[in-house]
Amino acid sequence: MILDQSSSFASISTVLIEFASNSISPIEINVSGSSATTTINNIPSGWDALTVKLRNSSKTVLFLERKEVNILAGKTISPSFNSFSPRNESLRIVKPNGNMEYEVGSTLEIEWSRNHSSIPVNLYLWSKTYKINTIVSNLKISGGGNATCNWTIPPLSSTSGT
Repeated sequence: MILDQSSSFASISTVLIEFASNSISPIEINVSGSSATTTINNIPSGWDALTVKLRNSSKTVLFLERKEVNILAGKTISPSFNSFSPRNESLRIVKPNGNMEYEVGSTLEIEWSRNHSSIPVNLYLWSKTYKINTIVSNLKISGGGNATCNWTIPPLSSTSGT
C-alpha cells in the first residue's frame, strides 16, 4: 500500500491502517520522508473498506481517508490515498493570555499554536455574541507549531481588521 503525501502533512509521524471487516488487526507505519509504504500479507480476498489515519507524534489523528478496495487472491494491489479530510482541528491562543489592557492604535502581537499547518486561520474579536472585528482572515502559514501576526487595535466603531 502506498500513501502519497505532500508538504501539508509535515507534522505526520505515523499512519494507521484499519480494515472495516476486522479481518486484520490495525497496522501502524512510521513515516519517513514524503511517503509511507508497506506490504500487508495474508489479507482475505474480497471487498473491504480501508481507513487510513494520518497521526502526529502524539497519535492524534489529523487527517483521515476511507476507501473501498477489492482484494484479489494472489494479486498485488496498490491503492493510493490522496484525498484526506482534516480531523481534530485545534487552535490555541498563546499570546496575549488575558487580563491585559491595550490602547486604541497600539499594535498587538498575537501568537497561536495549531495542529494543522495547512488549514487557513481566521481570528475574530468577539463581544459576547457578536463579532466586533476581523483580526486575520484566511491566513495560510506553512509548517507546524506556533504562528504570529501583528494587529493594530482599531477604534471601537471599526468593523475591519488591519
